[in-house]
Parts: sequence; structure tokens; C-alpha cells
Amino acid sequence: MPDGPVLEQVKVQVHSLLHTNLNTVDLSAAAAFYADVLGLKPGMKTARTAADGRALGVAGATVTECWFLYDHRGPRTAPAIEVLEWETPPTTGAHPAEPYHTGISSLGYTVPSLEHLRERAARHGRPWTELAAWPVRGTATAAARTTDLDGVPIELTERTGEAPVFSHLRINVTDLDASVAWYGGLGFTAMATVRSAEADKAVFSCASMVTEGDPSFSLELTQWEDPKGTGLAASPAYHRGLYRIALGVDDVNAAYRQLAGTAEKPLNAPEFVELPGTRLGGVSVLFLRDPDGVVVELVGRSRSHMRR
Repeated sequence: MPDGPVLEQVKVQVHSLLHTNLNTVDLSAAAAFYADVLGLKPGMKTARTAADGRALGVAGATVTECWFLYDHRGPRTAPAIEVLEWETPPTTGAHPAEPYHTGISSLGYTVPSLEHLRERAARHGRPWTELAAWPVRGTATAAARTTDLDGVPIELTERTGEAPVFSHLRINVTDLDASVAWYGGLGFTAMATVRSAEADKAVFSCASMVTEGDPSFSLELTQWEDPKGTGLAASPAYHRGLYRIALGVDDVNAAYRQLAGTAEKPLNAPEFVELPGTRLGGVSVLFLRDPDGVVVELVGRSRSHMRR
């Protein structure tokens, strides 16, 4: 369950980010926004139906619907945004407005033209902020920030290509070294680390974490120093905005056996999460929490299914 224990030392080989979960108040509107602004398309949709919510830490039956949105590379090649609308219980709360709030902070995309994206964001009445030297992959680069219809920040950097690409996910942490060690135990490698960088009138340290299976995508672990990071990771599971991440492992049961002996508290066994209305039917998932309480799913999805 998502309320499971934090792990001290883990020895599991994650091969890629499968998706990050984004809870929305209006699924159709969110999907239309991402289609128009970033060219994302749904690769899989679940049916809106009742299900047991215990696997997600929610008591009783839940009613949800989600679409997995992919950039132009498509399923099995690109990581997705799992846009999820909760009907019962309803999506609640608000994504943190402060960029230094602890937890999953923002989505990151490379785009062929920042000016083109600015025009598209303006069509939806979204804010636009220029960032002169924003740290991504250990390099200070020109970037921009906008938000989606649910208030989730989107970091944009410019790179030659045919279409926008899901490039990174920023996670704000309270102890960078502890978080680097934790994600390193899952199979991530720190490809670049920047200490006490200054950008956008702030000071922070960052580590870009990548997997061997998909080095094109990074987790940008960020410890804010000035201003200091604040708040807690999002909760409950139906809290609006970015809530959890799903990482692919070849064998989720083997991962559980490896992790069970290193947990501070007893670790719940993998659970089968239904995906009604899809060809998969469901997946086996092991729920963990990182040092700051961010929900991390290890999903049994063999790398042989991926084309990355």
C-alpha cells in the first residue's frame, strides 16, 4: 500500500520510468490541454468503474478513470503521464504553488521552440515565466515554466527535434545525499550533481538520476537551500496534482524478496492493481515511499516489453 515503510538500503534494478501520476479534476480538459500544447496522445485508457481502493491506500470502493498520455514516441518507448480523475472520492486539494515544496514538483519537456510553446500556453490562459539559467542534467540552461489546468508546473527547455519529448521530472527533497542513495539503491545513477547553484533568485543543489534502461529521462532531485524547502509530499492518493511515480522492474516479486530484508518495518507484498478496460487487465505493483514520503511504485514490467 502507499503508506508502506521507507527503506534503508535497497538492491533492485529499475530499468525505466513508466509513468508519473497526475490527479485532475477534469480528465477530458486535461487531456485536451496536453494534446494542444505538447502534442501528447493517449496510449491506453481505463474504464470509469468501481474498484477496491485498498491498493492505493483508500478505504472502500473507488471510482476513477485514467488516460496514459505519451509524447510522439508512443507507448513502450516514452514514459507517460497517467492523468487520473477521481470520482469517488473526488479529486481534492491543490498542487503546491511554491516551486520549493517537498515532493514531486514539476514535469519537464524538451521542445523544438520555446516561443511556439509560449503561444500555445497563452491560448489556454496559462502563465509563462522565463528562467535564465535553470539546472537540468547538471547544466544551467535557458528554460521557461508554465502550468497546466490543474496548476502543475511544466519546465520547458529548447532542443532540436521534431516534437516535444518528456525529458525529466523534478522531485524536491529535504536531504539530497539521502535521496541520491535511496534512488541509487533502486538502480538509478547520478549522472551529474550540482552543489549550491544559483538560479531564478534561488539557491539549491541538484542531482540528475538516470537508469541504464532509459538514460534519455532523468529524475532531477533538488534540495532547496534559499528559500528552504517546505511542506510534505502530497497525500492522500486523490490529492490534485503530481502524486506518485511508477518504475519498471523485470520481476516485482523478486524485487520484493530483495527489499523485504532491508525495510525498517515489515514490507507489504506486491498487490495486483486492476486496469479495467485495458488489454493488460492489471499489473503487479510493490508500493514504497522514498525518504520524503513520495509514493514510488515498482511495477512488474519486463524490459523486453520496452523499445527504448
